[in-house]
Amino acid sequence: MTSKNVYNASATLGQILITMQGLSCIAVAIGCLVTGSTLLGSSQGERIIGRVKGTECLDDIGRCAITVTYVMGGKRYQSTFETVKTLNYAKNDAISILVNPETPHVAIEDLPWQHMGATLIAAALCTAASAYYAMHLVSQRKNIAALAGVFGFVSAIVN
Repeated sequence: MTSKNVYNASATLGQILITMQGLSCIAVAIGCLVTGSTLLGSSQGERIIGRVKGTECLDDIGRCAITVTYVMGGKRYQSTFETVKTLNYAKNDAISILVNPETPHVAIEDLPWQHMGATLIAAALCTAASAYYAMHLVSQRKNIAALAGVFGFVSAIVN
């Protein structure tokens, strides 16, 4: 096998590997885009301040149940929802919650849904742009494709 054949085979393998990785990145970007869009529209309800009545750890991985009391429309309610242990709420702490006036007996923690959604959408756009650029670069420059092919081949052997 001549060095030219090895070079061409490496370039072809590199194009295939980068294309597969690029398509995987685009699939992740689509998932981020969908999730981000969902989060942007998810914070429905009125923001009100509730008081922590109690907390209970549910497992060893950090899930906790938190019970809050709050007043909506002149009536007192109590609701329990899950949160993460790292937030460490104490009894009588004031926390921001979301309550839908149609179902005032159910409250959820007021997390920064819009910020998380916008961050996921930005990450999706950056990931898709990077994947496109990598696929375009490898398709235009055979030396980079060959290098990617050699790297992929060596990685397969080592692993």
